[in-house]
Order: sequence, then C-alpha cells, then structure tokens
Amino acid sequence: MSSLQKGTILDIVADDLNSSCEGLCRVNGQILFVPGLLPGEKACVKITEAKKKYARGTIEKIIDKAHFREEPACPHYDQCGGCDFMHIKYDKALELKAHIVAENLKRLGHISWGEKKIKKIPAENKVHYRNKFILPVREGEKGEFLCGAFKRGARSVVPIPQCLTQDLAAREVMNYIAEKAPRYGIRPFNEKTKEGYLKGIGYRLEKRNKKMMLIFIISSEDTAPLQPLLDDIDFRFGLIDSIYANVNPDPAHTGMGGKSIHLGGKEYLDMYLGKAMYKVGPATFFQINSRQAELMFQHVLSLLPFERWGAVWDLYSGVGALTFYLASEFKRVYAVDVNAESVLMAEKNKERNFADNVTVIRGNLESLDVTQLETPEVVVTDPPRSGLTESLTAQLKKVCPSKIVLISCDSATLARDLDRLSGEYAIKSLTVVDMFPMTRHVETVVLLSRVEK
Repeated sequence: MSSLQKGTILDIVADDLNSSCEGLCRVNGQILFVPGLLPGEKACVKITEAKKKYARGTIEKIIDKAHFREEPACPHYDQCGGCDFMHIKYDKALELKAHIVAENLKRLGHISWGEKKIKKIPAENKVHYRNKFILPVREGEKGEFLCGAFKRGARSVVPIPQCLTQDLAAREVMNYIAEKAPRYGIRPFNEKTKEGYLKGIGYRLEKRNKKMMLIFIISSEDTAPLQPLLDDIDFRFGLIDSIYANVNPDPAHTGMGGKSIHLGGKEYLDMYLGKAMYKVGPATFFQINSRQAELMFQHVLSLLPFERWGAVWDLYSGVGALTFYLASEFKRVYAVDVNAESVLMAEKNKERNFADNVTVIRGNLESLDVTQLETPEVVVTDPPRSGLTESLTAQLKKVCPSKIVLISCDSATLARDLDRLSGEYAIKSLTVVDMFPMTRHVETVVLLSRVEK
C-alpha cells in the first residue's frame, strides 16, 4: 500500500519546485506536491489528497528552513492568492524562476539550456508596480461587501487594503470605493446565487503622471446605481482621468465583458514607454509593469543590432506597445492582431507617434496568410499564454526570417513552440525578465537565429 494516503502525516524533504511554486517531494517513487515548501526544506506534512499518480499535502510544521526563506512583507500573503514568491529572498526567487523555465524547456521541449546560460533582468521596482489591477467584488456569507483578491486556492474573496503590488495612489482609490460602495446601496455579486450588480472594480494608471482610468464591472447596462458613488469620487480624487463601466451580464463569468460604457473624463488613457506614446482603453492589453516593459523592449532592440533596414513583423501586437517602441529604429514594421479594439488603438497610436512606417493589420493569426506580407528580416512575437498556433509556426518556417524574437509569459507553451521550430532555428540567447515581482510568473525573451543549410 502507498504511504501517501489521505490523512497520513510524515516528515518529508522537498527536492524541487514545480511550475506552480509548490514543493515537489518524492516518497517511495511517488510524487507529492506541498504548497509553500521550498527546495531543501524539511517539514511535517499532512496528506490532503491522494491520487494514483500524485498526492498533495499541507505543511503542519517546518522542521528545517531554507536559508533563503524570509518573512512575507504583506499582511495578506497567507490568504491572498495573488502572490506566491514573497516568502523567498528576491535574488533566490529570480534564480528559481529561471530554474522553472529551464526545467520546462528540458521536460516539454527537449531543449537543454542550462540555468547559468539564462540571462536575468531583475525588477527595478519590486513593490507597487502594477499599472493595472482588477479586484473582484463579492457578497460574503453574511451579506457583507467584499472587495479584494481571490483567496489562495478558492473562489472566495479576501480584502487586501495593504496590497504591495498595487500602485499606492490607485490603492487609495480602490480602498475608498470598497468602503463607500455599500453605503450607496451598490449590491455586490453573489457567487452562489449568481445575482448582484457589481462584479469588480479596477484601474489603469500611467506611472509618470499618476493619471488613472477607473473601471467598474457590472452585470447590466444600467449605470444609474453608480452615479452617487461617482459624484463622491469626483469630488475627492483629482487623479482620475477617465471612468468606464464594463458590462458583463453572464452569471457564469465574472471578469470583464465585451461591452464598455464611457461614463466620464477622457475616452482613452495616455500611457508612455520610453519615447513612444499610447492610448489605451479599459479592455485592451498592455504590459502591467511599465518600467519592466521598457527594460524588456530595450533588450529586444539590443538583440537586433544589424537588422534595422529590413521589414519587421510584430505578431500579436495588441495596441502596439512593442510596435511603436521599434518603429523609430526600423525601416518598416507590420503589426498584426485579431482584437478589433486593440487594432483601433494601434491606428490611433500610429498617428500619435507619427509612425508612417508602420502598417496595422487586423487578422486572426490562426487563419491569416501572413506569407502575403512583405518578407521580413525579423519577426517579433508576443503570443497569449496558449503560445503560437501550429499554422503560424508552419508559416514562419516557410517565410524563414533570419531572426525570430519570441516573447512568452508561459514557459510550458514556449518549450513546445521552440521544439516545433528547432529544425529551422537555433537558440542564440534566452533571457528572463521579472515582469511580475513576488509572483511565480516571468516573461521569457528568446532570440532564434535561422539555421543555414
């Protein structure tokens, strides 16, 4: 009989971390995952779940602590599910992120790229770095108004008034709304009954001038219940430049919906990265850490010192964050994205940056024939978490640019994509950019060079 039975308590040493930042332990050939346990640590663990191929446990007591463990600075860390690396000293946390990337490349992509070869761009700002945050709003079991973050491993909401990742100025606004909304009779969404009006509140914020877009996620197009609160906020806060209500009537879905209603202020928020300027809406994608995005884009430029006279494709370009950062350095740039609002924003950003050398194209990269575009010298691509589609990978092989810069927020799908491209391209450099300090997430930038045959 397996020693990993539910309810069993045993002393165990963690060998490694998995990609979810759980301690990975081995017991008589079986795998045990223990959240919060760090490599090398010994702990008394209680088995909470036992499957055929693996088990899960919780820490009863840490017997031997790792030298790189530290006390989390955030008072909400034990309950909030937003951060998962705050109990690890920063340098070690960055090292572990690189380790997870290397392990995924090896295990899923059959790529041996040692951790020591991985370059690291650490975070300049480790706290209060988020230029966007959406906080869920829920009705508690006693009818109370809850605004904060999802509880670790659950769908219930815990208040996070002292969150260390939110921008401080924006956090003050979020806390004020969470306090005042119930006083104005605004009913929070109930996860069980699927009833209620307010599903979430959020912000977008330009870090340079502290101008802010406020976003309310509501269950109907009726915005009247918000008006007394908006009048109160407008009187109290001068940094709010724009206000939107995002409508999501789907009772099974609590995130942002497809329709946004402009309630006041400017239609778009002005954002800046380096010399480039951008207009963004409430739902368009934009990197949440402005300073780290600048450092990442500078790194991308450094990888392409001799390609400035050819054409560049920017695939999955969104509002053109990377597009217009590159535009002043390259002769021609083609920006491709499927999202209609993002393409509209990209066109506006083209005008604002006087980027006549940029061509913005709306197209689904699962079906669009990109081979009809001007043959590129370089392709840069920052796909969603799902990675590159097979059809796009096949087209890249057909076009065969001299270099591909692949940016990824998920090293598992990155490993798969690199494996698919391995016959035609060789990895020249691999860099992790700490875009999300205190979490397990990391951006990876890979430079691929065409294999000459």
